[in-house]
Amino acid sequence: MDLKQEIIENLFLITGTHPSGIDVTSTIILSGRQATVVDSLFYPNETLRLLQSLRTEAKNLMALVNTHWHLDHTAGNNFFNVRIVAHKQCLELMNTKLPVQLKLAKTNYPEQFEKVEIKYPDQTFEKQVKLELGEKGLALMHLPGHTPDSIVGHLKDERILIAGDTVMELPFIGYGDCEKLINSLTIIQKMDVKTIIQGHGGLCEKSRLSEDIKYLETTRRIAKEYTDSGKSVDEVLKLPIELFLPPHRVERLHDAYKTFIHKNNVSKICEELTHPEKFQ
Repeated sequence: MDLKQEIIENLFLITGTHPSGIDVTSTIILSGRQATVVDSLFYPNETLRLLQSLRTEAKNLMALVNTHWHLDHTAGNNFFNVRIVAHKQCLELMNTKLPVQLKLAKTNYPEQFEKVEIKYPDQTFEKQVKLELGEKGLALMHLPGHTPDSIVGHLKDERILIAGDTVMELPFIGYGDCEKLINSLTIIQKMDVKTIIQGHGGLCEKSRLSEDIKYLETTRRIAKEYTDSGKSVDEVLKLPIELFLPPHRVERLHDAYKTFIHKNNVSKICEELTHPEKFQ
């Protein structure tokens, strides 16, 4: 755990590390002596330091929220002795897909992940649910696109959105769907939100989402032009990222976004265009 940043009174952003070199975030919501955590980080030692800081401050944990099933948001679950809240599909995806990610982590980081086991959500929902956190209310909403189970948490009175990977420094379709991610970002644009806590990349303003949506739409347009003309996915992947994203955004991006994440988006969108039956 590299950084604990107070966003407003009783709301903290925890910045952890990720194997790709980018960061990964967790959020702590306090109400009196009670604490709720959103996402449990990737490396177990960082999760344990987060929990130790709460114990040092004599905070009582109420709940853990998983914004989606990916290991960098759920690896620390089994260190939490509280109810875990997530979308219904998160439980399904943790059953079917998470074991592969955990096995890889155990292979690559055996000492760190030796004691990590999958701990599943015990409270799930489909569209939305509101958690009463003492004086605060956290509205959880299903906004898929990054993954089918992606959710966000809205602190309405504070005008803050805990977005998970629905909002990142660069949109990431991942195991999701481009059209659904565009739709989810459009929904967030219409919400009364001032500050967004990204799943990776710290804080951003809602105004940036118009660029994120344009990036996805541009990527889809270019991919369609190339695939319609009979060109291969590899040819689209060779195009410079500056064709898809404004230079000022490219300059600020970590290499992991410019290589792996952008290329994943291009490949996924090309697959959606050439094999639409897989996504119906």
